[in-house]
Amino acid sequence: MSDSAPRLSLGTAQWGTRYGITNAKGELSDTDVADIVTAALERGLRDADTHRTTNPQQGYGRAQSRMRPWAGEFAVTTKVFGGAAADLPVGEQLAESLSDLGVAQVHACLVHDWYDL
Repeated sequence: MSDSAPRLSLGTAQWGTRYGITNAKGELSDTDVADIVTAALERGLRDADTHRTTNPQQGYGRAQSRMRPWAGEFAVTTKVFGGAAADLPVGEQLAESLSDLGVAQVHACLVHDWYDL
C-alpha cells in the first residue's frame, strides 16, 4: 500500500462476541478467524482493531487472546474505558491487553468515556 492510500483495519469484534445487528452467524470459529487473518496478511493488511473487556456490551470478548498468534504482524489498536464503565484502572486495562495479545506495545490505545477519566 502506498502512503497516500487509505488504511484499512481488520476488525475483530466478531472474534469474541455476537457483535453486529446483522450478524446471523455469531462469534466466528477458530477456522474462520485463521482464514480471515491469512487473507488479510496475503493482501497486505497490517492494521487491526480490537478491545480487551469481557463485557459483550462494551468490548470484543476474547478477541484479543484469539489475535495473539498474529498480533506481532499487525499494528494493533485497542481500547480502554474510563469512569464507571471501567472494570479496571486504565493502566491495568492496557497492561491486560498487552498480555492478552502477547506483545510489548500496541500501535494505539483509544479511550472510551474520556470525560469520565
